[in-house]
Amino acid sequence: MAADRARHLVSAQRAVQAEKEGYDAFCPFGTRDYGIADGRKLVKTMPVVGQADSCLLYCGLLGRPFGSVIYMPEMEDWYRECAAEAGLAGQMVHTTSIGFPNKQYPERRAELLARFVTCAREAKAKGAELMGLVAMSICPVEYSAKELSGACGIPVLDALACQVAMAEWWHRTGLPPPLLRYPRG
Repeated sequence: MAADRARHLVSAQRAVQAEKEGYDAFCPFGTRDYGIADGRKLVKTMPVVGQADSCLLYCGLLGRPFGSVIYMPEMEDWYRECAAEAGLAGQMVHTTSIGFPNKQYPERRAELLARFVTCAREAKAKGAELMGLVAMSICPVEYSAKELSGACGIPVLDALACQVAMAEWWHRTGLPPPLLRYPRG
């Protein structure tokens, strides 16, 4: 976990640097939301917006039961914890994983799609009406949300699009960045 802590610190430092350089928002890459919590404590003039954070906020806004899919099974608990922290544990009806590392996605692209469809069907069988938290190497890196939605038959949120839209919303409203936090239960 020391490596994870180091990633969080580096990302938070980059948020501080972005603020000093006059950026409108800080949006780190990936649904692990490295540095978000620390960055929000350090940055005062711009929103610090994570992808998992944003997807969960949109799921809360949509008010529909949702599923999630991550790369490997050992990461599923982290998604569940994020949903619980966001007050959305009851809305996240299923979380699952592709089962092979994202570095293999390009050469196993057809298998990735088949596995995603299986994961989405499992989630749908548990009551999910959308796939609301999907690892970004799946969407949008390998497949667009539109392609995945068509393949699995339920809407899929694009984590990167959610993050950018959330950052833009905070920037356009001019609301103070400390207001950016999860709706609580």
